Amino acid sequence: MDRINHPTAVDRRFADADPVSGREATVIPPEHMNAVQEELVRTIEGAGLAPDAANEGQLLEAIQSLATTTSSSNLAINGGLRVWQRGTSFALAAAPLYTADRFEAAADSAGGAGTANVTRQLFASGQTDVPGAVQFLRYEQLVAPNGGGGFIRTKLEELARTAGRSVTVSFWARASASSTVAVGFAQVDSNDDVGLDPQDVAVGTDWARFSVTFDVPSLADSPGLSATDENGHVRVSLAMPTDSGVIFELAQLQVEVAAEASGFQLRPLALEELLCQRYYEKSYRMSFAPGSPTRGGIASAFVNGDELTTLDRRFRVPKRAIPTITYRTPDGTGGRVLFDSGGAGSSLVIAQVVQTSPASTGYPRLTAPADSSAPVIAHWTADAEL
Repeated sequence: MDRINHPTAVDRRFADADPVSGREATVIPPEHMNAVQEELVRTIEGAGLAPDAANEGQLLEAIQSLATTTSSSNLAINGGLRVWQRGTSFALAAAPLYTADRFEAAADSAGGAGTANVTRQLFASGQTDVPGAVQFLRYEQLVAPNGGGGFIRTKLEELARTAGRSVTVSFWARASASSTVAVGFAQVDSNDDVGLDPQDVAVGTDWARFSVTFDVPSLADSPGLSATDENGHVRVSLAMPTDSGVIFELAQLQVEVAAEASGFQLRPLALEELLCQRYYEKSYRMSFAPGSPTRGGIASAFVNGDELTTLDRRFRVPKRAIPTITYRTPDGTGGRVLFDSGGAGSSLVIAQVVQTSPASTGYPRLTAPADSSAPVIAHWTADAEL
């Protein structure tokens, strides 16, 4: 935020009215009060707390919590399931989809006809079932898989961080009926996929914390793997219950280089968002799923007829690799931009996106030149997932 910047302020500070000099009292514009409010609320939420109007000591509690949090040992990004850039509800089939940021899911791992839903769920304010948790992921098997079971998984960069070490995976979970969930761990790069024996945990109907430890082979013991491969990563997976109608719920997943689980490491929400954006970023507001109809977006003028070079935008966070860029019109139509020539405007077809890099979106090239006298409006997403 910034100091107040209004003509009635004195040296960018608040002042009372002065009838002798005729000075007006400082006007407090809505944008300043909104900035103050959002700074305070984001601090509270960044400490993993839900804002509570009846708790006047909550900001102090949040600051104390953040001040005592050490550098996180949790290798999993978004383990607290607080960042959902792509939306909050997903219909799954056999093809894996990213749901919560960094969490991929599928309903039938063998390509069968199983279906499932994943949704974001909120804990009640002040709940104590899962200490400090704000949100969780719900997986509901709608149609039983007729091939392999469904799964939830996350991928962590850099094989060398865990190779030759003991790695512990911990999480909170419950299910609508007692179920066995297999926890898997694999080392993966562009050429090889080395999986360890999965470990089963018995999930009941009440929230409980589970942990399993894997002795991960060194890279020397897996000669097909390369520590320098750009796509090298480890994959942590949870195999879902296979009965139709069963609901599985997940919270606070942690992966750490240790022989046993420690307490869940909570990062500030703003930092968690930045970590997620190394893999996926969008021009939409955080609360808007890509494709949502919205008049917002980026706007610019045409340059060189069919090359919209002024739509090139630098990313908030550099990507791990050159991402796939998708442009959309404000009504959500993919592969197009809106030619804002007045009225409803008209959408223009993108032939390709060029000059994309880990640092910026690049820009669209149209299938045909357009009038350069009117602006163009668009949204974009950048996907650099493993």
